[in-house]
Amino acid sequence: MTTETRPEVAALLAGAVRRTLGETIAAVEDLGSEELHAVVHPQANTVGWVAWHVFRTADVIGARIRDESELWVRRGLAEAWDLPPEGNGSGQSTAEAQALRLPAAEALARYGRELRDELAEAAGALDEAGLTRRVPAFGGREFTASDALQTFVVLHTVRHQGEINVTRAP
Repeated sequence: MTTETRPEVAALLAGAVRRTLGETIAAVEDLGSEELHAVVHPQANTVGWVAWHVFRTADVIGARIRDESELWVRRGLAEAWDLPPEGNGSGQSTAEAQALRLPAAEALARYGRELRDELAEAAGALDEAGLTRRVPAFGGREFTASDALQTFVVLHTVRHQGEINVTRAP
């Protein structure tokens, strides 16, 4: 990567983070509690759980890229929402995921918006060293910051956005 392409890569990542997380925010911000927690199929996760999982995953990666604590921790959301302080829902059974109760959709969307803005700004500010710096991801693996953003924020969010779209379909 050359210094001439670094701003372009960082800008592309920032835009992708903003757009993909924005889709998830838009998909949940207008839902009532019943819609947020609806179980539309015995093996389906709720829209609320999927959005929370997407935001938590992005938050963990963002914190590791920035070398800061997660927004989740800084805002005291685990305590405020009576949810586990660590984890992102990966490894939960379907029944556990379906049983997870979240706050009002607006509060979940507010977390998503603040996270999106913070993470997009951080991605856009990455220089070559920042983009190529290795950061811990999940399962003991390390990725470059660029790859972590692509894999665990952008692609992960797109995959789960499809799940939300199907779950929300009439």
